[in-house]
Amino acid sequence: MKIISMAAITIAAIVTIACANVSNPTDEPSSTQQWQKKYPQIFSNVGYSKLIESQGKLSQYQNKSESTQELIGTITNQFGIRDDILNFTLNYFQSNESATYAAIRFLQNDMNVFMATNVDTAVLYQNKNTLYIHCLMNIIDVYTANKYVNKIEYLKTNTPARMLQENKIKTYLNLKILGNTITTQNMDKICEQGNY
Repeated sequence: MKIISMAAITIAAIVTIACANVSNPTDEPSSTQQWQKKYPQIFSNVGYSKLIESQGKLSQYQNKSESTQELIGTITNQFGIRDDILNFTLNYFQSNESATYAAIRFLQNDMNVFMATNVDTAVLYQNKNTLYIHCLMNIIDVYTANKYVNKIEYLKTNTPARMLQENKIKTYLNLKILGNTITTQNMDKICEQGNY
């Protein structure tokens, strides 16, 4: 009896921990006003204004076919990033403004890779991601940056259809030569100046 009780307590503890690690969809903003209310430090900061996507680009996402919209996911924020991924990012970096900026640039560009209509365009955007990740790693430690990127990769493939799409993208990108023509020193300067 004592063993069964201990097993039940252990299982309950595991379920509690697992549930605590899953983000609650109701915590996720679902409109521009809710995003601004939940993260005023981001949405009222003039420095982030150049990251706001045009209404035309945001409308493009909403005008896609239903199956493509399922792949893209819900986007109700002004940055044009999937809501669950942006919510995770803003919570992950919290008060680190520079890391948040670099992460948003990376995510916006990653969306461009995802939406690219041809391989050459996807390669161009993927090469830009080298700079954004470099800047992120200059701002925070490499371990924390890698942990963040790994979590984003997991979130990007959280449905079978998204996993299939990501695998297709990786397959055709692997057939192309990827590489950034900017030297590490020049990337350091660009990151330092924030001109990316």
